[in-house]
Amino acid sequence: MVLDDLVQLLEIYAYEHQRDVGAPTWVVDCLLEAGIPAETILRILDEMYWRDEVPFQGTVRRRLVRDAAYVAEKWFTHSVRRGGEALAKKEFVRGVLEGLSRVTSDNDDRLRIMGILEEIRRRMG
Repeated sequence: MVLDDLVQLLEIYAYEHQRDVGAPTWVVDCLLEAGIPAETILRILDEMYWRDEVPFQGTVRRRLVRDAAYVAEKWFTHSVRRGGEALAKKEFVRGVLEGLSRVTSDNDDRLRIMGILEEIRRRMG
């Protein structure tokens, strides 16, 4: 099974069967703990958002934005500790977050993303 498919299946399962049951970020937490690079998870979530497929349509797409913001926060925290290697990937992360910040209709999500972007600019250049 391709990682893209696995992430999509887990996100669908979390939405359809695990809402309000456990931690809202359990899918991405599991993937990060399994050693999947944050950049890979972020790319997959971004692609899922733009495909606009069932069940992630309308306001449900906010789940993908929130997971992407959470993964970006984790990436940033880890990257600040690592240094050089992460600097090369910051443009990718920044691009994904800027794209999502322009399209999300939720002001709280937008503010969260803008805060992450500001921290990236401030601490990583």
